[in-house]
Amino acid sequence: MVFQQRFHLYHARIRMNHDAGTIAPARSLGMERDIGSLEVGKLADLVVLAADPSADIRNSDKIAQVMLGGRLYDAATMNEVETGEANRLPYWWE
Repeated sequence: MVFQQRFHLYHARIRMNHDAGTIAPARSLGMERDIGSLEVGKLADLVVLAADPSADIRNSDKIAQVMLGGRLYDAATMNEVETGEANRLPYWWE
C-alpha cells in the first residue's frame, strides 16, 4: 500500500513538471543538442501508447508501437512498420 501511494505521488509530480523526463536531464548532462526533445536530427527511442497515461497510469501498459534507433516496431509482433519491412526472427522455442 505504501508503494502504491508513493508511486501515485511520484506520478502526480511528473505530471506537474513535464520536463522532468526530457530536456532537463539532457541539459544537466550537456546533451540537449542530441537528446531531450523530439526534433529533426535528434536521437530518440520512444514508446507509442494506445491510451492516455495521464488519465490513468495503468494505461502505461497499453503499448502500441516502439521506436528504437530510428526504426518503428509494432509492439505485439516486434516487426518493423512504416520505416522498413524487417520481421522479427523467431526465438529458438518458436
